[in-house]
Amino acid sequence: MTVPAEGRRFSGWSSERDAWVFGLTPGAALVLGAAVMLVLLPLAGLHFARLLLTVPLAAVLAIGVLTRVAGYSALAWTRLAVRHELAGLRQETIFQSTIGDATMLGNATGTTAPEPAAGAVTDLPGPLGGLAFHTATVDALPVGIAHNRGARQWTATARLVHPGLSLGDEASANSGVELWGGFLAQQGVEDGPWCRLSVLIRSVPDDGTELAYWTARNVRPDAPAGPLATVHELLTSTVTASVRHEAFLTVAMNERTVRKAVRIVGGPQAISGAQVVAAELSGLREHLVGAGFTDVAWLDAPALAEVIRVGFDPAEQALLEDLRLSGADPGYDGPPVGVPAVLAGPVAAVSSRGAYCHDSATSVTLQVLPSRRPVTAGVLRPLLRVGRWPGERRSLTIVYEPLSPSRAEKATSDAITRKDVAIETPRSKGFRPRRRLVREREEIKIREDALVSGHAMLRFRILLTVTVPHQTSVEASVQGAQSDARNAHLQLRRLWFAQDSAFYAAALPLALGLPSMRTSQK
Repeated sequence: MTVPAEGRRFSGWSSERDAWVFGLTPGAALVLGAAVMLVLLPLAGLHFARLLLTVPLAAVLAIGVLTRVAGYSALAWTRLAVRHELAGLRQETIFQSTIGDATMLGNATGTTAPEPAAGAVTDLPGPLGGLAFHTATVDALPVGIAHNRGARQWTATARLVHPGLSLGDEASANSGVELWGGFLAQQGVEDGPWCRLSVLIRSVPDDGTELAYWTARNVRPDAPAGPLATVHELLTSTVTASVRHEAFLTVAMNERTVRKAVRIVGGPQAISGAQVVAAELSGLREHLVGAGFTDVAWLDAPALAEVIRVGFDPAEQALLEDLRLSGADPGYDGPPVGVPAVLAGPVAAVSSRGAYCHDSATSVTLQVLPSRRPVTAGVLRPLLRVGRWPGERRSLTIVYEPLSPSRAEKATSDAITRKDVAIETPRSKGFRPRRRLVREREEIKIREDALVSGHAMLRFRILLTVTVPHQTSVEASVQGAQSDARNAHLQLRRLWFAQDSAFYAAALPLALGLPSMRTSQK
């Protein structure tokens, strides 16, 4: 039987965190075992008076492990809350730029902040404080390379144009998924250069800056007043309800890989880290075009800083776009286009328990949990729907880690072993194992057969940020996103007590948000 393209379904993913020790993760099992020992040891030693102390403590530990709220145990919630409150006491949840209010708005009047020297640390909050911008050359064009010392990786970002962003038909979406899957599979090789890849798609209100600029340049001076008024009326009504999408691809190279390449060539005197990354970028554009993208443009340092700056302060986007469009004129003689790297961050930001306030907007970041059922190629489209509230924006980020064949084989083998333990342990005690575990083990074995046949495997995480102006209710916008997710059979999990770090991963093109495999399996 032939399945039409419109009927294609995609599946095959599973969680890295397996509750394979009697239905618990290894860490939770250890805590529960400690609670049991707190009761058994006094009993074994006939120290019954100690039970007055150990039994309540054991009960707290057991309840903390066994009680789950919104996907987390009570102990996990306690740990997150305590960590956030301690960060608040250390003033780590509040950021105030040392640049003050010298934002990009000064560029419009001709006053520009000096560009920092190559590799200078920028003024960014939290773990981004060690971010530095470098410039390298790719195909005779300058490209901005970001060195994130905190994440220990070097990144480059490209602006993408893809026909799928126009929300086309299902057949086109299926074709795009297959092409993109082929590109990701090419990255899953032994000793491959890229440790992370991320795709950021922003749905933003279209204020009509680009359309108005094009119209102003192409309207004839002798045009009749009647048709001209009609054109302006149409432009006004169209822009009011318009939404456009911006797409960015970020590729990240591990700092260890960069240092190794620098040593091989001859040390920092012979080649810089940015040049190592640029050398790998030169041949990547052709692969991306082959993956279905109609245009791939690597951002230079000012353009990359502009994308980051707009993420922190959406109110500046119209001004920056007007400056960029004006700078495309051959006779342009105004302030520099883009944003100096030192001004890429917010003027001020505050991270609360469930939201992140930054400059002119408030954001809430949620993790997108994939559906257990097979999905269509356009399953994430509803999450990019905006327009219910004035100024609403959404940023959807998918972070990938292509696994080499050896790592994929080991990860699959370990997963099968964990499933075997989770299934056979209750069976040896006379209990029937859960059917879900048996099905997941069969799916992993199918994945193992696919790896043997030459397929690739990758890790991924999907994050969604909802951003609204301060005068708009962010909770109403979050509820709208939750409704869109339910209609698509997806689940959104709010990242409580970590909204600042989650925002950096979901709303900025820096390839963050995916922990190492060892960390994620703890």
